[in-house]
Amino acid sequence: MKRILSMIAVLVTVLSFGLVNTLYSKGNTLVVGGEAADRDKLPHIWWNAGTQDYYMSSLLFTDENQNPGKNDLAASREYDENSNTYRFVLRDGVEFHDGTKLTSEDIRWNVRVCLETPRVTPITKNALKSIEGAQDFIDGKVDTISGVSTPDDKTIEFKLSTPNAFFLQGLSLLFIAPKNMLETYEKGKFHLSDFTKNPIGTGPFKIKSRVPRDYTELVAYEKYHLGKPKIERVLMRAFGKEVTNAMRSGELDFAFTNNMDMYTALKDDPKITSYAKDYAYLRFMLFKQDEPWMNRDVRQALMHAIDRPAIVESFFGDKAQTVETNAPPGYWVNPNLEEFEYNPEKAKALLKKAGWDSSKVVSLRFYYKDELTRDLMAAIQNYWEQVGVKSNPRLLTGDVTGLINEKRDYDVCYMATGMFEPTDHYGRFLSDFNTGSGYKNPWYDEVHRQSQQALDPELRKLYYYELQRIMQEDRIAQPLYSPKVGVFFNKRIQLPSTMEYNYEVNHNALDIHLWELTN
Repeated sequence: MKRILSMIAVLVTVLSFGLVNTLYSKGNTLVVGGEAADRDKLPHIWWNAGTQDYYMSSLLFTDENQNPGKNDLAASREYDENSNTYRFVLRDGVEFHDGTKLTSEDIRWNVRVCLETPRVTPITKNALKSIEGAQDFIDGKVDTISGVSTPDDKTIEFKLSTPNAFFLQGLSLLFIAPKNMLETYEKGKFHLSDFTKNPIGTGPFKIKSRVPRDYTELVAYEKYHLGKPKIERVLMRAFGKEVTNAMRSGELDFAFTNNMDMYTALKDDPKITSYAKDYAYLRFMLFKQDEPWMNRDVRQALMHAIDRPAIVESFFGDKAQTVETNAPPGYWVNPNLEEFEYNPEKAKALLKKAGWDSSKVVSLRFYYKDELTRDLMAAIQNYWEQVGVKSNPRLLTGDVTGLINEKRDYDVCYMATGMFEPTDHYGRFLSDFNTGSGYKNPWYDEVHRQSQQALDPELRKLYYYELQRIMQEDRIAQPLYSPKVGVFFNKRIQLPSTMEYNYEVNHNALDIHLWELTN
């Protein structure tokens, strides 16, 4: 799921129509869009949702169940259980968009820089940390990672210090940049580099032109290792509130959104194929943990004050469902945890017990720009006011990840996790993972560590139950709901016969280099 989210999230704001007309023509141009935040830089290759799959590649794909599927940059892979070592042999003749030949050293450098970089999706970070010597490298005790070896230009081996059930999933999100770019930047600062403005990869399309906050134009990469794309050009645009009309008019070909009002508006349009899909996704409230006044009683009171089922019914109807634990529906939800009921009187009692200062104003932050989110934040503000808690909802703009994780500009933050599997969410709350919440719990860390090593799914499920129990007890993050998502194709898009569009959207099944356009 995460790779398709990466593939179709939008990078830029609304284009002026005069500029669009100089670039925009139907023909063999695929126009993609949605309702993502404005960006000065493209999403970084190891963190945040973006469009990496158009211009970047990784060692392997995942299948329709989000398990490691076919190879991408790798020609072959094998696992030696006795030595706990994964061995990858790269494809012949793969080149980056700048003409540089892909070698095993490029892979090694991506692992190295990824471990040094603070902003990395949890499943990838935790996968790479299981490599032998990775923690010593992170701690600055050594300058090389002992468990990574490159016997020759085409071969790379990863020896793990412990078994990791998600090592291959983590590698599938490690999008490969060229070594000659990686080694020029200051340690730990690559995510701030100019590379993120115009990335160079080995994906099916390469960036031709780009105006940040305006548009990104990509053209087919003739040397793409899976075959030259049949579509000549991709134009990435953000239509903001106009995305529904742009899809209806045919100006936009392909979109993905959590706004299910768009699905309702478009599902019967004969020019559009529309899907409403369940997927592993949570919207939740993240609490800052290390402020003395934001203790567990206060955190619990803030959630008892919100009528979550009423919010879901009012704002989403049947297009979302209330979630009680930190696991999306269908992902091994702990059945033994009680529902967290709406109880304003209990909220008031907990606040009184905590000695709540009624003059205190809670910094409620969010980063979604749509009107529905603003209305939702206003509803939460109103619920809190009913129990005597003031708040000031405010949109985070600019470097949102930095504001949350590093500047910690919030008391409570309305957030989301789109998951490959629950590790993506659980990994946010490890003591050594920078989420900005300040949460540290050695027992949580240990349970998470054991869950990563549990190759038996039934055993891993029990660890997930315990992680959910800890999170509910400590009130680290309170889930609100899990929405459906709408995916929209203009019918001029001819999908490959090999693509079976079923329960999960995933990169492997989409095979975008095989898509064709009829006009």
